[in-house]
Formats: sequence, structure tokens, C-alpha cells
Amino acid sequence: DLPKMIYPMMVGGNQMAFKRMPEVQTNDVASYKAVPSKKQQGVYDIVIQLKANAAKRLRNITSANRGRYMASQLNGRVGEPMLINAQINDGVLVIWGVANAEDLKALATSFKGSVETQ
Repeated sequence: DLPKMIYPMMVGGNQMAFKRMPEVQTNDVASYKAVPSKKQQGVYDIVIQLKANAAKRLRNITSANRGRYMASQLNGRVGEPMLINAQINDGVLVIWGVANAEDLKALATSFKGSVETQ
């Protein structure tokens, strides 16, 4: 991809390039669940259930990109990148360690979901 279409990120001590254009967007979300992060106080991991068409797209993307990393973003903040080691068939994505209380308010107004407490 062209340099303006990617952003660099350190993963395991190596700099990697990730696409700026998302494969999954806000309108692909069917529901979510926020779970307190085990790594950081006041931060949540977001479990997202995708709509059927987006789940199929994710299945194809993860099938074609095994062994590569995928990064997720929430409100412009990048979550922990994850290694694609298997095809994702259930349409569930997790954005690790990036959501805060303000994000939860925004999610609640836009989507059906739930928030777990400690």
C-alpha cells in the first residue's frame, strides 16, 4: 500500500505497517460486550459481534492472512495487535485494552450491548 494508506506500529520489538482503511466498520457491528481489562484499571476490552455480511468478510480476511497481524481501533486509538493464527468463523472480534468510560457511553447510545463490572 502507499505510505499515506498505512501507519507504523511496534509489535514485539519490530516495526510493522497496518492499513489505515478498516476492513470492519461501525455499521458492521450487531452488538458488543465491554469487559474490564485484566491488564489496566479503568480500561475495558470490547467484544464485538458482527452482522452476518461482515462476519463472512472477516472469515475471508482471516483465512487469507494467517500468520499476519491485525490491529483494531476504537475512536482513533489503536488496541493491541493480534496474530491471525486461525480463520475466524463466529464473527466475533475483540478490541483489547483501549476503551474507557467515555467510549462506553458512546457505544451504549449507538449499539445494543452490555458492560460487565469487576
